[in-house]
Amino acid sequence: MNAETQIKEKLLNILGLTNVDVINNSYLHEKHLSSPKNGNSHFKIIIKDKDLHELSRVQAHQKIYQCLSEEMKSYIHALEIQIISH
Repeated sequence: MNAETQIKEKLLNILGLTNVDVINNSYLHEKHLSSPKNGNSHFKIIIKDKDLHELSRVQAHQKIYQCLSEEMKSYIHALEIQIISH
């Protein structure tokens, strides 16, 4: 299973979300000095969810980071999060 699928499935299953897109943007950052250059380091997550959208940005991001805590420790270097009301 690739990283995008793993991230998406975890968000769907643990947070009960139904509309999640995960985009791997690692190739945009491969020349940065701090990039781990592993091809699975920079991701953009687009979530369409009314309840998550109604939380403060900090609360919503905390839920996502908590859900992805293992991935954040192991391979995610940067995470861009966009939450849209559904």
